[in-house]
Amino acid sequence: MSDEVVLTLKRALDRRVDASALALDLWAELDESAIARQGVRVAAVGLVPLGEFFEVRGGRSHRIRFAGDLTQIEGLGTGLDGAEVVIEGAAGRATGARMRSGRIEVHGDAGWGAGLELAGGVLDVRGNVGPRAGGAPLGAKRGMTGGVVIVRGSAGPEAGAAMRRGLVAVAGDVGESAGRAVIAGTVVVFGAVGPNPGRWSRRGSIVALGNITPPATYAYACTYRPEYVAFLLKHLAERHRMAPPREHSSGLYRRYSGDLAELGAGEILAWTPNR
Repeated sequence: MSDEVVLTLKRALDRRVDASALALDLWAELDESAIARQGVRVAAVGLVPLGEFFEVRGGRSHRIRFAGDLTQIEGLGTGLDGAEVVIEGAAGRATGARMRSGRIEVHGDAGWGAGLELAGGVLDVRGNVGPRAGGAPLGAKRGMTGGVVIVRGSAGPEAGAAMRRGLVAVAGDVGESAGRAVIAGTVVVFGAVGPNPGRWSRRGSIVALGNITPPATYAYACTYRPEYVAFLLKHLAERHRMAPPREHSSGLYRRYSGDLAELGAGEILAWTPNR
């Protein structure tokens, strides 16, 4: 047994590699050679041993570290249930999809669908993420059902799309249609929010500390100081070291109810300075 399993990319990848079948949480039962024999599916080639691409050191550990540019690797950490994974570099599409527990840290950017259909655990991306972080697959009606997606950079369009539960927190800006068709759950954005946030949402909350323009299908309700937002920001600061700018740590919020084209039980909370 080793402290951690370390996989170092041998060379730059020139085609997509599907790693969604790797059960990383079961590597605590595998030695170094068994891990190197795990198969990944390569576009136009087929099944290839992981050792063809990575130098593998260590085995029988719940802590796994990947080193290298993994932007061509899709679905890494799919269905993860209990392990701790660190990616020292960029990550590809659908990293942490359908994750159930554990933790994935990406020390770089992550591609389309980071935390897609997340059910539990924490996905922490130190850089930017592409579209649909914490969202649903295209054409699907259900995104996240639990867990936390932390984005310390900015997020692309449709962050948190169709989420039913859980938290998506973005330190930077988000693209258009954040929280699209949300059924429940919370999207927190420290930066600016793109056009059409919360469209077709039935419940759920979008908390905006930066600029946001609610759609015409949201109605202004009141301006108040929601206690749960203070607890939420404290939780992000203490548990995830993601503190909002000092001037945003207090203040009032304009509450908008919507989407009135749907159930209308959702809300957009837009921070406003103390008066």
